[in-house]
Amino acid sequence: MQGGVYNLAERIGRTKAIELAFLSEPVSAEQMALWNVINRVVEDHALPQETEALAHRLASGPAMAYAATKDLLRIWQREGIYGARKALYDLSMPLFETDDVQQALRGAAIAMSTGKPFPKSVFSAGPKMRPGAPSKNQEQSR
Repeated sequence: MQGGVYNLAERIGRTKAIELAFLSEPVSAEQMALWNVINRVVEDHALPQETEALAHRLASGPAMAYAATKDLLRIWQREGIYGARKALYDLSMPLFETDDVQQALRGAAIAMSTGKPFPKSVFSAGPKMRPGAPSKNQEQSR
């Protein structure tokens, strides 16, 4: 627990993290979800199916957008909102060059000009990493 207590404090505050660490009392999954310590609660019997569905959804999603989002959050964590705003353009502009985003923009433009509802865009997994982007390991070695 000691290594994770500061991560817990980031989500629920220092006082509550100290209470949980010192008292070691059980906390329900529902309460942990309310405190934003966990993202969701599923029934035990549904866990394998829910896990598989989530893994499939993430694996088939837009890898370049995921990578850019993770990069942006790392910068925000390290440099704050100013650093994140400064990096946003450089991180997000390459995404606009992907076929998925180009198709989504065309669909949105058509919807706007015809008054039809915006189409739901589906983004493919695409490349695993943007060309020239540092990996997490490369970033940590800086």
